[in-house]
Amino acid sequence: MIVCIDIGNTNIVLACFENQKIVKTYRIATKGFSAQKLSFLENEKFEKVFIASVVPSINSKIVDFFKKRTPVVKLFSVEDALSLMPSDYKEHSNLGIDRIINSIYAYDKYKEGLIVVDLGTATTFDVVSKKGVYEGGAITFGIKTAMETLFYNTEKLKLIDFKNLGEISVIGKTTKECLKSGIVLGYAGLVDGLIQKIKKQKKEAKIVVACGGLATTIKPFTIAIDYVEENLTLYGLKLLGEKINEA
Repeated sequence: MIVCIDIGNTNIVLACFENQKIVKTYRIATKGFSAQKLSFLENEKFEKVFIASVVPSINSKIVDFFKKRTPVVKLFSVEDALSLMPSDYKEHSNLGIDRIINSIYAYDKYKEGLIVVDLGTATTFDVVSKKGVYEGGAITFGIKTAMETLFYNTEKLKLIDFKNLGEISVIGKTTKECLKSGIVLGYAGLVDGLIQKIKKQKKEAKIVVACGGLATTIKPFTIAIDYVEENLTLYGLKLLGEKINEA
């Protein structure tokens, strides 16, 4: 069994692969993380562990935990990922590895110029040329991040339950309906608007792939997203590990 671990700003997501399929996933809050939270895996046996992280402060805790239990533990760097995809980006030292991993897997699957939209703590837009070159993109606030900022800075507004959105009218008749309209439809408009501007500048970006925790929730309210790949980063991380091992 191969384990792929995506260490994000909000959650650490672990996926257990058998052959090319995810058979189990686990989600652990990043905030307050300690190795004790991995204790449920103490008796598991793994062939390899592949890790990608945008939270350097907890990397050693996870690497040390798995090094005691499996012979191959690889924490990938941005440079590792860029060995599989040429890049026109000018600042690799601050580039999130998840953005490159997403781009590698999406391009490997679709073989076309594309845009990857990752709806997480932040929302990122990444552009890959028809020839498979990483072009860069855009970063904005995540929809939950924006909503929580609004909630914590007001007294009467309440958080939206994204799991039970129901129908949304542009013109809300209650405060809750107004919030759903403004936050969900407004955010979908932001996503569509940025994609439209990117496509205008990069006409070969034909396909739009969304991933991240809220991709499935947001897609029905957009017009620009073509496909949702919920576990894009995890599949991309496995692909990265396999290709680097082969090299």
